Amino acid sequence: MGTNSAWPLPALEDRTSQGLARAVTAAIADGRLPEGHRLPPVRTVAALTGLSPSTVSSAWGLLTRAGAIRTDGRRGDRGAPPPV
Repeated sequence: MGTNSAWPLPALEDRTSQGLARAVTAAIADGRLPEGHRLPPVRTVAALTGLSPSTVSSAWGLLTRAGAIRTDGRRGDRGAPPPV
């Protein structure tokens, strides 16, 4: 899978939740997912990547605990500001 406007990441080499979390972290670090960028819903990312929704949800949990993204309940998830 290539990139698209809904999901600006290339195909995943590691198709685990940790691999997805690493890819999102790298995209945040290099500006492909800027601070405050609204992430697609879990089911959309699952469809775009071919991963299961539970794998994507697990990755989002890892990213939230690491502070890379912040969740705003039903309003969605966003890239978190870089640490100070």
